[in-house]
Amino acid sequence: MMILTLLLLQWSPQAHAVPTPKYPTSVSVKSVKEFLKNSSQVEELKQLGPKAYKHLREIMLSEDSAMDERWNATLAMARIGGSESQPDIDLALNHQQWYLRSAGLLATSIAQADHGVEKAKNFLKTDPALLVRATALQVLAQQKNVDREFLWAQMYNPINFDKGQSLSLRLSLLKVLSKDILKSENAKFVALVRESHAEIRDFAKEVLHKNSYLSKNSSLEEM
Repeated sequence: MMILTLLLLQWSPQAHAVPTPKYPTSVSVKSVKEFLKNSSQVEELKQLGPKAYKHLREIMLSEDSAMDERWNATLAMARIGGSESQPDIDLALNHQQWYLRSAGLLATSIAQADHGVEKAKNFLKTDPALLVRATALQVLAQQKNVDREFLWAQMYNPINFDKGQSLSLRLSLLKVLSKDILKSENAKFVALVRESHAEIRDFAKEVLHKNSYLSKNSSLEEM
């Protein structure tokens, strides 16, 4: 794999004019899993060299590994390999297991921030798993310039309803949209005040009150 070669080249005398580090001749899967229990030990994992990275990839793809191990291995690969780890992370992004897709989204945002935003938008719009879409929203919400028009569209995406009932992700979307709202969005929040979903309705009204778009004495009937 490319990442294994790059980890070796990273320390080649020709490239850096420094001695090649003496990686351990043997690295066990068990020892790698121990390092994965603490996210602060990623640097120690990197010092174990290509064999440790190979084990991370194996753990991520192994059905015999626990969910948290596979999740942490995916993120560790991104932190160790950066953008060069993306081909391996893509295996998680395209996996049938929802939690690997979620881990893949977070890993991509670490390895390649812009690419992570692109992937998050696609997953928020289309992924069938609610928790994967929640992870995608988490990635997007961390951006300085949130694509508000896109998030508003997801408020009405049929995938975020179940038999006509609003799913929890819509409230999460609304909470992201409630930060630094635009005056031009007043009507959109007013429309949400008329929704049947109580939490959406109440939160929208709270936002309007907070931003002085609606008098605190106004009733729902007046909207």
